[in-house]
Order: sequence, then C-alpha cells, then structure tokens
Amino acid sequence: MRSQVAAVKNEFESQLGVVKDGIGEVKQLVSDEIQHGMERHQAAMGAIHNKVSEEVNTVHKQITQAVGDIHSATNHTVKQNLEKVTNSVMDIKAKALAKSVDSMLHLFGDQHSDGSRSYESKNYNFSQNGDSITVTAKDGRAVMVDGDLTADATQNDVESLEEVGEVVSDYLKHTNTQSQSTKVRR
Repeated sequence: MRSQVAAVKNEFESQLGVVKDGIGEVKQLVSDEIQHGMERHQAAMGAIHNKVSEEVNTVHKQITQAVGDIHSATNHTVKQNLEKVTNSVMDIKAKALAKSVDSMLHLFGDQHSDGSRSYESKNYNFSQNGDSITVTAKDGRAVMVDGDLTADATQNDVESLEEVGEVVSDYLKHTNTQSQSTKVRR
C-alpha cells in the first residue's frame, strides 16, 4: 500500500514539476517578448526624433511639408509597431494558453491507448496528440490548432481559455496545500 501511495506521490510530483517548469517558461517568454517589444518601440521613436530634428533646419515651406511627411510616417510606423507588439503579445498569450491546456489535459484529461489525451467541457473539446494541442468550440469552430489561436477564436474563447489556467493553478494550490497538511500531520 505504501509503495502504491509513494508511486502516486512521485507521479504527482513529477507532473507538478512539469507544470511549474511550463509556467516558468511562459513567464520568461513573456518577459523576453515585452523587452524586445520595448526595444523595437524605442528604436522607432529614436528614428522619428532624428527625422524631425533634420527637418527643423530647412526653410519654412520645407518644414511644413516635412511635418506632413513625418506625421504620415509616424502614424505608419506606430501602426506597424503596435501591430508587431500586438502580434507578439497574442503569440505569447497563445503559448501561455496552450501551456495551460496542456497542464489541464495532463491533470484531468483522459489518456488514450495511442498516447493522446482529451477532455470535454461544457463549451469546448480539448485534445492533445504529441505536441499538438487542439481546442474546438462545441459550435464546431476551431479555437486553437497546434497550440496557436485561430482567426475564429473570439475574445470570449480567449477569456474561457484563460480560466483554464486559473483552474489548473487553483487545483495545484489546493493539492499543494493538502499535501503540505498531510506532511504536517505525520
């Protein structure tokens, strides 16, 4: 009986380690992407500032034209940088959501003989085959394919997937608290 309990405990601790490692990786990815986004934004703003300084030394007519050009270029650059940052944030968010779904499938999913895992909730079907994670809404829309959010994913879908991460985190905290209580009673 003790060996069975020890085996279950070892498996749980192993799974917990995987989840903690995954959370650490996601945190590092988010930090790295935010830093890179800020560096790109600062570089773009520096280029705009230099352009403005050069144009100030020209005649009034050229300044008027340059201000119009710079305004247009600034809007375009800001829009491009905003799009890049938004895409980076969405990529990071998709990776974090995929990690949460992966953890949820490891904790609550049914494992099949082919090694794949699946879980069905009220609104979504979750599946994992190897490294490929797929989430399909009950209305048939593919929300996540191969760990990436699809164009069909709505804000409501993203919020629902964020709740998966909260459920996993709460479960792990509760399980951790129980295991610590058990240690204290021994």
